[in-house]
This record gives sequence, C-alpha cells and structure tokens, in this order.
Amino acid sequence: MKTINSPSQHRLFDPFEGVIGQVGWKHIKNGWQSIFRDVLLEQMPVQRVGAKMSDSEGRPSAELHAMVGLLLIRELYGWTVPQTHEAVLFRADIQYALNLEPGYEVNQRTIERYLQRMQNDEGLSEELFTTVTDTLLKSLEVKIKKQRLDSTHVLSDMAMLGRSQMMGIALKRFFHQLARFNTTLLEQVPEALRKRYCKQSDSHVFGDLRTTDQRRTALQQAGEDMAEVIKLFANEKSICGWKTFTILQTIFDQQCEVRDEFLTIRVKTGGAVIQNPSDSDATYDGHKGAGYKVQICETVNEEGRPNLISSAIVQTAVSSDSAAVELTLKDLEERGHLPEELLADANYGSQENVDLSGQKDVVLTAPVPGGKAYDAEEVGYDQFELNGANEV
Repeated sequence: MKTINSPSQHRLFDPFEGVIGQVGWKHIKNGWQSIFRDVLLEQMPVQRVGAKMSDSEGRPSAELHAMVGLLLIRELYGWTVPQTHEAVLFRADIQYALNLEPGYEVNQRTIERYLQRMQNDEGLSEELFTTVTDTLLKSLEVKIKKQRLDSTHVLSDMAMLGRSQMMGIALKRFFHQLARFNTTLLEQVPEALRKRYCKQSDSHVFGDLRTTDQRRTALQQAGEDMAEVIKLFANEKSICGWKTFTILQTIFDQQCEVRDEFLTIRVKTGGAVIQNPSDSDATYDGHKGAGYKVQICETVNEEGRPNLISSAIVQTAVSSDSAAVELTLKDLEERGHLPEELLADANYGSQENVDLSGQKDVVLTAPVPGGKAYDAEEVGYDQFELNGANEV
C-alpha cells in the first residue's frame, strides 16, 4: 500500500526544535535543505513511482516523497547505497529536508528497491530533472535571457574492452543463457569452441594477450567463432529474439565482413559501434573515448544571481555537437525557457544552426567552424611594431 503524505501540511510543533542547535538551525534555514523541503519535495513524481502499488491493500510503503527525494539527494552527493542509508538514519539535516521525524528508520534493502524502480523507468529521471529544474528557475527567479551550451563526456559504469575481448564476452554470455534454457542446443556447438568461452571469467576471455600478433590472431578467432554460432542458430526463432543473440549479431556486423566466403576483421569501424555487451548503447568518440555525452545548457547571469542548468540531453558519445542546437532549443521552447542569446563554441556555430536559432528569435553566438590554421610564416615577428614604451 503506497504511503503519500503532503509535504505542504506542516506540523504544529516542528520536531527538529531542540534537536538542532541555533547555529545549525540557521545554517539549514539558509541552505539547500529548506529549499528542498519547502519547494522541491512536493514536486517529486510520487504517483509515477507508486503507480503499481495498491491504495488500500498490503503493507504500507515508505513515504514516497521522502524516498524519491532521498534518491535525488544521493545523486547530489554521489553517495553509494550504504552511504545514503547512513545519511537518512543519522543526519538530522537530511531528515529535515525530507520532512521526516528525528530517529526515522528505513532498511537499506528498501533504498535499493526504490533505486532499482527509478532506474527501470527510463522516463522517470528525465521527468524528475525537468520538474525540479522548472520549479527552481521559477522560485529562484533565475534570468534565462542569456544561456550557454556545451557538451561533456560521460563514462558509464562499464569495463574498457579490446575488440577480441568484447567479442569473446558476447559469446560467453550467449552460451551462459543457452546453458540455462536449452542444454540440448548448447551441445550442438563444437566442444572446442565452447571451451574457449563457457567456463572463463570475463577478465580471462582473451584477457592475457601481450603482442600484436596474439591480438590479431585472437580477433580473427573470435570473429570466426561468432560467424559459426550465428550460422548455427540463425533459424532458431526462439533464440533469435534473445538480447544476447541480437547483441552478438550486431557486434559481428560491426566488426567483421565476409568477402568471397572469407571472413575479415574491419580495420576501421567508426564510432557508432558497441563498446561493451553490458552497455550496448555506449559508443565511441574519437577524442574522448567510449561512453556517452550530455548536452548541457546553463543560464548566464553576471549580476551575482544563481545560475542553473536549464537543459540536459543525454546522447551516445558518437553524436555530433552540431545537431544538438535544434534538440536543445526544442526542449527549452517546450518548457518556456528559450533564451534571447545562446553562447556556444565552434562545434555549434554552423550557418544552419544560426538560421535555426533565428527562426526562434534566439541569437546564436559562436565562432565560425573550420577557421584557418595558424601559419608561423604568414604571421611573423616582423609584422609587429613597438611604440615609444617598447610595447607591441
């Protein structure tokens, strides 16, 4: 049974009076804790989180405003689950921010369940960010006339794998799933092929290669093994829908090609390829490596007022910055936060983006991309003159 208490319903006597000293109380009243409790807590998407809970049956859940708020604070500080658990048990300012009573108790397993529920709902984090940001921009009266746009690289929680190791792990995980659901079909795979992957840990699948020749041989072996497995199960309809098999096929198509019945490994694959079977959405950026990028737009106030991130759009690492202007302006327009001027670097400064921004009455200020490279012979010392004070 879901438990939802309105944060706007205040108590007659604040339970934290006497628990927190005067200095601490002043710090909380002027800090983020009061803003969180008085402004943000009521904006938590509790109905969406508790959508599958009964209104009247079952054991009462933890208070949903507090649980979602706790997970948001966890992201603010970058806490692990045990650190989050300790904070809500022992820190009075966290309990205050979440509108809880002093001495509040919750199990670590409960925090883990709600965290899993948040992660499984792809749109929930986006809704939470949008709601919190819009509320803060309004309540803090942040000026949005001038904003700046840039991207940052994000590395997901995945191992950095070589190509042969990645292909080997994809085979290993497919065999693991096949062993669980259909051992008869697994036995159709040649024994020598199975032994290369089945009982190996991820780190030992082609993980001990030292020389270039060893890596080249392992890569060819992995490609041939993939081709044999895909051919063996291509007509098994029940298996073709497995995620482990579709990832296997995708990696094979991205890394290998067959010419005149001979399998070769692609020399260059580009950046739009899988980097790890555990995170099939991550791609590769030639300058910053594997992972994702986030297009971040931030307000620019030069009068000492607060600045806030107004838009955050997650993309794969291979995505181009030049295409982000349209996405960002669309997001800001839908939420009523279009700026009058948008600052950006040269990656965003195409004529197409300038025209697109102008259609929305936004001035895009960015360097022209593809500027002329510095030429030491063209720009030399003899082109400068000194004045009477010996200054250039």
